[in-house]
Amino acid sequence: MESNFLTTVFLPLALAVIMLGLGLSLTVNDFKR
Repeated sequence: MESNFLTTVFLPLALAVIMLGLGLSLTVNDFKR
């Protein structure tokens, strides 16, 4: 149960963090231009 709970909660959060990081990096690069 714990592993299931961790995967169902951690994976979406990790994906959200990665997407936010990519979006922030892209916006920063655009502003630098």
